[in-house]
Amino acid sequence: MVTAWVRDLLDGNAPGPLKGPLAASTVTQRLFVLTMILDHAVRMRLIPANPASGIRVRATPSTRVRYLTADQIRRTADAAETLVSPHGRRIGSRRDRTMILLLAYTGMRAAGPRVRPARVPSSRSWACLLMFRTRLCVRPRRRAE
Repeated sequence: MVTAWVRDLLDGNAPGPLKGPLAASTVTQRLFVLTMILDHAVRMRLIPANPASGIRVRATPSTRVRYLTADQIRRTADAAETLVSPHGRRIGSRRDRTMILLLAYTGMRAAGPRVRPARVPSSRSWACLLMFRTRLCVRPRRRAE
């Protein structure tokens, strides 16, 4: 019964509010909690044996990491600078382009726990990040006209 529950969590067929399959690490954490609860029930002599003991969650193969080429990074940054909303309003900026290039070539992650965009009130042409309480700013070079 516990094995079927683990399989359903991994396959995305578990009943309840969960939608879609869960990662192996998430299922392992949930199985650990269930195992601890059932171990306690065995110690309290509420059940004769722990049905969750010995069950292992199969590791899912890790996905292959794909990196952008220099040309793909340049095209993405150029597209970000000229981005236009569906209503025709320009929403991209030189700052967005610079931010993409900064993140791509330095390896920083914008979604990292302590890295976030920061504003510099004096000039909008700067791309800034607030990282570990330190502001890192880069001013893009002017393009030759």
